[in-house]
Amino acid sequence: RACSVLCAVVHGSCRFACRPGTSLERKFIMDADEDWHNYDIQPESVYSPVDDHCEKVALFMTEHRTQLQDIEKAIASDIRRPGNHGAEPIFLHLQPHEKIELLDLVRTDNEQFDKIITVLAHVCDEIEQLKMRAREELYPAIAVFGDTPDGKDEDDSFRLRGGRAEKFMGTSLQFFQRVSNFAERCNELVVNLIQQLGSVWQQNFRTNFINVPLTQVIKSISDVLGILITLDQVIKGNECIGKCWNHFFKMIDMIRTDREEYDVSDGQLNKMNKMLHHLKEVVFMGRMLEECIEQDFEDSEGVLNAVVPNIRNNKVFRTRFIACFNSLVQEKADLVGSNRELFERRDIVGLYGTLALLHKLKPASEGPNEKLFMTMWSLQKRIPCVTVYGKAIFFPGDFLSTYFNVNQFRSLNPKPQEMDRLRKEYLANQKANFAQTVRGLHMEVSKWMIETETLVRTEVPSNHQLSPDILRRQSRALHRGLVLANSVNTEVTTLINLHLALEVGMSKKLFRGILTCFEIVKGIEAFYKRKEPVYAETLSLIAKVYQNDVTQLIQPMMTTLQARRSDAKARPKIMDVLAACDLMV
Repeated sequence: RACSVLCAVVHGSCRFACRPGTSLERKFIMDADEDWHNYDIQPESVYSPVDDHCEKVALFMTEHRTQLQDIEKAIASDIRRPGNHGAEPIFLHLQPHEKIELLDLVRTDNEQFDKIITVLAHVCDEIEQLKMRAREELYPAIAVFGDTPDGKDEDDSFRLRGGRAEKFMGTSLQFFQRVSNFAERCNELVVNLIQQLGSVWQQNFRTNFINVPLTQVIKSISDVLGILITLDQVIKGNECIGKCWNHFFKMIDMIRTDREEYDVSDGQLNKMNKMLHHLKEVVFMGRMLEECIEQDFEDSEGVLNAVVPNIRNNKVFRTRFIACFNSLVQEKADLVGSNRELFERRDIVGLYGTLALLHKLKPASEGPNEKLFMTMWSLQKRIPCVTVYGKAIFFPGDFLSTYFNVNQFRSLNPKPQEMDRLRKEYLANQKANFAQTVRGLHMEVSKWMIETETLVRTEVPSNHQLSPDILRRQSRALHRGLVLANSVNTEVTTLINLHLALEVGMSKKLFRGILTCFEIVKGIEAFYKRKEPVYAETLSLIAKVYQNDVTQLIQPMMTTLQARRSDAKARPKIMDVLAACDLMV
């Protein structure tokens, strides 16, 4: 484009210089022609640098245009302008839907195993749906509550006066009631899973799920508690919710004192008071997790009218629960900070809630599990804080200090009074290394993009087949991009939210690195958008490849177990393992 402009300017200059304009110019040109004729020289044969330059520019433009066309033709199949899903009127939903019911999937030779797994799988599947709903609907609405549509940053004293605070809360009351119902459903699921595990893990059933740890069920309990912790932190982090609620509650008090003036009956007021009580005492106070773990898991009052297993004095239940919990903590802690970390940092938040639940479920005669507490307490040396959503931040030390009496534990490292200093030192170290960290992430993302661009192509091979090795490499490239994007997100959100939480000023030098991180994330997003059609076609093939890999790993184990089924002594102990292997295959 620049060459075209330059050529036009040059040609225009040539035409302007050669076009006779005024009479003086015409006289000058005629005199010059006569002088040339006197010397017997033809004007056309004179060398013109301007014309020569124009010819060279025109030749360059032609060659350059041809090269660009060749390049575009070579990579045209991969060029696609990244779009915005929210702004597109029509787009393809590429996520495949399950076409097989859960009851059809759980089919083994062990009927008792199938029943237990089916019940637990249904509850765990509902928990996954609740996680998605909370992240897509509840967290964003709570975080932006009270913000003005025009985006002006006004003072609360001005923004909430003149009845605006009452209007904000009144129009959002139905939404917060949905949050309350959501929290109650989470409480019911936690009670259900605890009682189901208490029924499975009993002294009477010695051969049931001995060699098959139900770690995924414990993770689902941790996920539910993580949801409640996040809701509490997001509500506490939005100060506008508490201010609007105070104004609204004063208005309700005025209605109570003068019911006739506002034409409110006693029945309507009692119904309103019942609905507002849970909002006031639990939701707006950020005590949804506390309400969950304080539930009656053994139905001591006989409300359920059913046989409920003993939870507090069930040693088998407590032993296996702690074993699964330790396995999850070890797995997540090993991945945090590594080059394979994805969502493990947020999963640890739910594990802290699970530790608080275990503390509430212990027998009254026993003290807290000091080993578990020390393990979770020491994690804050590596993970002093976790951003759960937006500006909401979770501090493990503060959480443990709320639900445990930390003074009864000796040799705590770090000590409770040193937590503030530890967080400031962590922030200072992150600030000092932020520029170097961003450069390293930029190099890693660039390297990943180059390798993935070569590996993931839109054109289907001539034989219409992709080898399993290529599919595995494509899946690893897909996962690697998510890991890099999550690393950038964690670095930026932790840096910004720690400054806000600790009330520390941010240096101007950090903004260049933060902007670079934004560019990196947008680049990864655009890159995935371009490769979306490729992965839409190959995800099913990748799943089949890994299914075959898992089958090849489990098949020798199944062969060995089936050979031992004839042994009367070993048969009761291996039936659950054999059913689990059959289910996986």
